[in-house]
Amino acid sequence: MTKSKWPVAAGGWRLTKQVTSREQVVDEPLRHQRVEVERRAVVGMPLAIGEWPAPHQEGDPWTLSVIEEVVVTEKRWRLVEEVRVTRVDGTHRQPQTVTLRREDITIEPLPPDASLPSVMPSS
Repeated sequence: MTKSKWPVAAGGWRLTKQVTSREQVVDEPLRHQRVEVERRAVVGMPLAIGEWPAPHQEGDPWTLSVIEEVVVTEKRWRLVEEVRVTRVDGTHRQPQTVTLRREDITIEPLPPDASLPSVMPSS
């Protein structure tokens, strides 16, 4: 004789999960960076043939030289302008509305006579 096990309705629990959404304003500092460009005229500074001023940095700004050819009795390079590029860091606030979701679970007790899914052993 074999023993069989049968489910018995003894009550239980019903769990229900619900997702809710809400809008919320987020106001955090945002980093940004901009570039300031300053042009300075350099009047007639002669350069030797093949002398190319290299870009250089003095502190934060970079200096880029602009040259031109001019005709004299011979061709020479002369410095005519420097372009200084400086990074300027800063922060600003830009409030944005974001959607936040939350899960809530409801737990409800079931009485012993509540119908449960039937599970019968296979013969």
